[in-house]
Amino acid sequence: KMLIKVNQNPMPAKRMTGKTMFYGQAKEYMEYKNSLANELKLHLLGNTKGGIMEVSDKWDKHFLPTTRLVKLSAKFYRDSKRTSDIDNLLKMSLDFLQTAGLIYNDDQVREVHAIVEKGVFKGRFELELKFIN
Repeated sequence: KMLIKVNQNPMPAKRMTGKTMFYGQAKEYMEYKNSLANELKLHLLGNTKGGIMEVSDKWDKHFLPTTRLVKLSAKFYRDSKRTSDIDNLLKMSLDFLQTAGLIYNDDQVREVHAIVEKGVFKGRFELELKFIN
């Protein structure tokens, strides 16, 4: 299994077209997703100094991205009472895991369990991935 803890408020995915991805909230989301993916890549390469992320894993990094089927458990803690649909939080998670090169495609995730807590003191989220045998 792999456990990823991100000590930053989770940002829900923004729906966009190719034309809108460079403007406003869509651009902000793309930058957020890419920054998470870049930090996860550093962790997977063994550079774990500082940052907003903790990663504990037992996956062989030589075989990433994995093409195996996985199940995902996610806990999202938002420091805002603003609406954020659980599906958009999950989409953000899958986007950044794929962008980081941990999974090959988000259709490999065949089982999901997710919880959202809103109005907490400090926003953060945790993702646990396990292979499905």
